[in-house]
Amino acid sequence: METAAQTVRDHRNIRKHVNKITLEGVVLTDPKLKPLSSGTKSVVFKICSYETFMTKGKQNYHANEFIVEALGSTADRVYRLVRKGGRYMFDGYLRSDRYEKGGKKGQRIRVRIFHADRF
Repeated sequence: METAAQTVRDHRNIRKHVNKITLEGVVLTDPKLKPLSSGTKSVVFKICSYETFMTKGKQNYHANEFIVEALGSTADRVYRLVRKGGRYMFDGYLRSDRYEKGGKKGQRIRVRIFHADRF
């Protein structure tokens, strides 16, 4: 259960990030907790979210896979709460990382979360 201080902090984060996203789905990998070079804790895992749509009267499904990360005290809470196979709802924002590998440039989109709830 969140404390009032955590709820207020989360609402401040919502205003700070214009690209707020709420994502619901099934966790595909157990969260991996690791310290960053700055000493801040980080948790990374994958989630699968499904969308349904109709085509010619038939219901179809499309799976979307996302990399999710949490930092600091949120990483601690998420590491204790989130498990592979569980269904959760996350609030966060999109984060774009650019990289270069083997002479090729690329871009990766991650969901950085600041709140998680289990269904």
